[in-house]
Amino acid sequence: MKVIISPAKNMRVITGENLTLTSPNYINQAKYLVNILKEYTPFELESLMNINPKLAMETFVDFQNWSEQKQETPALLAYHGLQYMNIAPDTFSREGFEFADETVRILSGLYGMVKPSNKVCPYRLEMQCKIDIEGKNLYGFWGDILYKELFQNQEIVINLASKEYSSVMEPYLLPFDRMITCEFKVMKGSKLRTLATEAKMARGQMVRYIIKNRINNPEALKEFSWNDYNFEPLESTENRYVFIK
Repeated sequence: MKVIISPAKNMRVITGENLTLTSPNYINQAKYLVNILKEYTPFELESLMNINPKLAMETFVDFQNWSEQKQETPALLAYHGLQYMNIAPDTFSREGFEFADETVRILSGLYGMVKPSNKVCPYRLEMQCKIDIEGKNLYGFWGDILYKELFQNQEIVINLASKEYSSVMEPYLLPFDRMITCEFKVMKGSKLRTLATEAKMARGQMVRYIIKNRINNPEALKEFSWNDYNFEPLESTENRYVFIK
């Protein structure tokens, strides 16, 4: 069983003590993209990524300073958004981190797909960014490469990524592939709605639950419960697990 998650926009540089760090599988593609992005001015990045001038300057500096040799932070510790705070990888034992490395895959606009132990540098590049790469956007650039790696052993994939990132896989799914998307919803009036902030937290908590309990069977996910979110069989299907608060 594999688990896919989205990256976070916020990143940090931190040493993964006692961890064996590895290089991302698609480091050459990352270098190619960085070389393109290094040509953008801060003002152009501001427009391209629809970000404020301060973030644009920080992004510009990150790309100018990006180097394969400088990569030093394991990916699961590098990303530092709400989802990752709920995963709390800093608290994992070495064995827990090793299980995460076998199980979790982080999708990325720049790196494609990384393992928790893969070394990464700070960057900002969302998958939906409208960068032009020889007439292609990032979805076109990555094509079916990431799908082929993820499903090469026909494992069940638990989708805890946002639509922006899971969309890099979905067009290539075949009838015999099994990807289970987990959704976290709240009843508002007579409708089920997703609260973005709580959904990010719940995804992180589910990743933590999987790692702490060494789960490798999707059926066990139905026992997941957090902050009054519980599995709802009447709303769920074989490839869609819905948790309702």
